[in-house]
Amino acid sequence: MDLLVWLLRILHIGAGILWAGGAIQLAFFIGPTITATAEIGKQFSSHLMGRLRFRMFMTITATTTVLAGGMLYWIQSEGLSSAWLNSSAGIGFTIGAGFGLIAFVFGIIFGNATAKLSRISEQIDGKPTNEQREQIQNIQNQIAFVAPIHITSMIISVLFMAMARYLYLIF
Repeated sequence: MDLLVWLLRILHIGAGILWAGGAIQLAFFIGPTITATAEIGKQFSSHLMGRLRFRMFMTITATTTVLAGGMLYWIQSEGLSSAWLNSSAGIGFTIGAGFGLIAFVFGIIFGNATAKLSRISEQIDGKPTNEQREQIQNIQNQIAFVAPIHITSMIISVLFMAMARYLYLIF
């Protein structure tokens, strides 16, 4: 069992670092750069999402994080025992897991929206039609709504996961 927990922790933490790091880089640096660089940004985005398969990378790391985390949660809580769930660590990990699941769901929505945006951008030859402009605007509005929830949830999740074992010092 110790070996399984050790392997799950490596998977959960390693994939979580890659998932959170990728999402934060995309939200704060890559996304705004793509927007600011217009046509070149479109080419960059197409390469990042298409050739480099960044979306697939994010899906794999997010799913690995959630699945390994769920297994760890089950093992560490000894099948969701109330004693563990009511401990400071249990409460911390539960809050972290909740925000992690919110980040996961909103990450899926974000990923689907960016994929739609990429598909529309690839169809545009020259100036976008009015219909394409409207579609792009709707998707950008969806991304503007979803991205802050995704990133904020992820940051809160990471903080609670990092602090969970030490919350007894505070409470």
